[in-house]
Amino acid sequence: EALCHQKFEADGGPALTSTLVLLLAGLRAVFGDEVMTFRIVSDLHKALDAHNAHRAVGDVLLAKSPSLGEYMTERIAFELLALGKRLLTEQGLPSRSSILQHITKNTPSDPIGLLAHAAVLNFLCLRVVRHPTVYADVFGNNRTPERILLGDVTELDRDEDIWKSFPEFCSALPGCHHLHPAMRLSAWVIYSYRCAADSFGDKSTLRAPDLRPLLRLDLIDQPGFPLVMRVTPTPNAPTSGFGFSEDLDYNDLDTVRRAMQKGAAVNWTAGRSTWQQTFINDVHGFQALLLECRDRLGCLEAVSASNLCSLIRGSAGLAVNKDLCKLMLDVYFVGNSAWLQDSETANNPAFVAAWFLFCYHDTDLAFLVHFPQVPFPFLAWAARNASIPLRLSVDPEHCHRRLVLEIEGVASQLELNASFDRKVQLLWRGHFCALFPARLIDERIARAAFVIAATRFPPLPEWPALLQHLCHVLHGLASSAAVEALANDHNLMRLWTAAPPLESATLPWPNAERFMRGLMSPALVTPLPEVFQRYLIANLPPAAEHWFPADECENISYLSLKFEQALRSLDRIAEILPRMGPSSR
Repeated sequence: EALCHQKFEADGGPALTSTLVLLLAGLRAVFGDEVMTFRIVSDLHKALDAHNAHRAVGDVLLAKSPSLGEYMTERIAFELLALGKRLLTEQGLPSRSSILQHITKNTPSDPIGLLAHAAVLNFLCLRVVRHPTVYADVFGNNRTPERILLGDVTELDRDEDIWKSFPEFCSALPGCHHLHPAMRLSAWVIYSYRCAADSFGDKSTLRAPDLRPLLRLDLIDQPGFPLVMRVTPTPNAPTSGFGFSEDLDYNDLDTVRRAMQKGAAVNWTAGRSTWQQTFINDVHGFQALLLECRDRLGCLEAVSASNLCSLIRGSAGLAVNKDLCKLMLDVYFVGNSAWLQDSETANNPAFVAAWFLFCYHDTDLAFLVHFPQVPFPFLAWAARNASIPLRLSVDPEHCHRRLVLEIEGVASQLELNASFDRKVQLLWRGHFCALFPARLIDERIARAAFVIAATRFPPLPEWPALLQHLCHVLHGLASSAAVEALANDHNLMRLWTAAPPLESATLPWPNAERFMRGLMSPALVTPLPEVFQRYLIANLPPAAEHWFPADECENISYLSLKFEQALRSLDRIAEILPRMGPSSR
């Protein structure tokens, strides 16, 4: 718009200049930035003076982008110019209220008219809502167009983050290559109307139009915008169709890359067939190919998971490794790939890439923060499958410390529900079973300690002392020193006594009864620490008599070791088994 006002307003006045702005904005919205050049601006300005302006505009657009076809270029020019006549005033672009009134009262029944409507609608949203001060100033300050062109007005940067043209939308749409082109166009129209509704704050009025007219388009798929052959009288079922593709040698990655640079269509099905027979070994060539792709997820899905993992593992130590891993993760995250939830498959390319970033390139798991469902499956996968990179990492000890903290952080975020015990076991299984933290920082880590300590015996020598002591108690083989150490761990006792383990409001404390039985074992021949004695007296349930060895129930020496110290310190009889009724006592 700034360029048009600077170059042409003196020649044609505000109305003609605004028509050109509206036309350029609509073409850019439908076909993307590839149709925008300084040359086409001048050519379109001349075409608007022609007798059949829409045909002249169509000819300019066809010369710029022959792949769009003569039918589409002429029809979109006609619809955009017709819409401009209905919207524009002698002073130029209309007000917000005028836009809303026209949109709500005029829903196109023609498919190409519907595309033109969505395109112009979003440009006007950016113009009127996103940058009202800047655009208002274009008309009132002769220096503003020059400032915009020089880059002094920064509010216009990265508008594609707010509203996307059709090609930009398709690039950001996960699994776009699986959709029929009519479905992609429909999705973009819905997206455009929703953006407009959000911008204008009028979601009740700006509802998405009837999309059935778009099914009347006879389309052939290709990169960028599909080729429109005609508009049929009745809708077509979007279940199958045709598409252009180049006859390429998919073993020659550089040839495929250069073909994509020229806008050629790539058949990923043919590529998959080739790459299933021939492994890709050129990591630099594959990275360059992936960077050039419009449909990066389609490219990754065409290569077997084992081949992708081999490329990552084979490039360890090379500079390209980090770039390839980050690129692959970005693609999988944007595409919400199923790999991000698969914690069992060893050759999971998404998690192999994340693991190499963590181990080799000192990258923490902050890159997963925007995908809160991913860290747990990733660490559960690494516990089972990722031992070798840890041993070969640049600094194994540093990597080990970071890994302990990352697992601890993920465990601290787990929900206390029926799946908690299973998830904890998945986190600290396999290669990670020796990575339990030394301190019980919160209730979830304390609960996890009871789960992990009960799963194996004897305890691992790499385990922290606290976990080893807990393991001995849970397996009925605790020493007096182990029990004393547990009693002196302030974090454990604070968390243990804060909520009664046998009557937790959210989830029963794992292995609580087993732990209490371990404390009651006659093998402990020294007095039970008072903190445990008091807890047992106050919290034993009514059915706890089977916890006591039958031949010890009347053994005064045994009962003295377990309860005497606490009993002597009680002030009231009500403190003894307060959860049991008086008759039970």
